[in-house]
Amino acid sequence: MNQRPPRQETRIDECECKACGAKFQGEVTTYLFMRPLKEYRASECPACR
Repeated sequence: MNQRPPRQETRIDECECKACGAKFQGEVTTYLFMRPLKEYRASECPACR
């Protein structure tokens, strides 16, 4: 069968809260079809959310 490669990948990685500056484990989504690759990280820790 002809399977398409995934277009995005999601993982848990260290992020920094934009509100309080604390480091936390958050979701990072990488878009694999863009060049250069684009990463979007969680912007707020659970306490600030």
